[in-house]
Amino acid sequence: MIVLNLFVGSLVLAVATPVLAGLRLTDSQFVQASRCQALARATSLGVADAAAYNALVKVQRQGRADYVVDRASDAVIVVSGQARRAEGTARADLIAERDGPCQALLAR
Repeated sequence: MIVLNLFVGSLVLAVATPVLAGLRLTDSQFVQASRCQALARATSLGVADAAAYNALVKVQRQGRADYVVDRASDAVIVVSGQARRAEGTARADLIAERDGPCQALLAR
């Protein structure tokens, strides 16, 4: 019985490990997710639901190196300023980023 439990436990772990590993964003994807979170929060770009980005960034922040979190914070500061000042084509580009690549990141 013990051998069977060990075998089943090993099998479950072998199947689950690739799935869990696939959920972890790379450092650059984490920085991008933080940028997307800021774009979704930017009221100057129109209404967007930031809840999914908030959850993603919160989960993905765990275990990140400090320098990666700092890069993500810097990206948020930069894009927040861009969103506040954006007009015309620049505003449209930020909205397109939020509604395109950012949505694809959530669907990952």
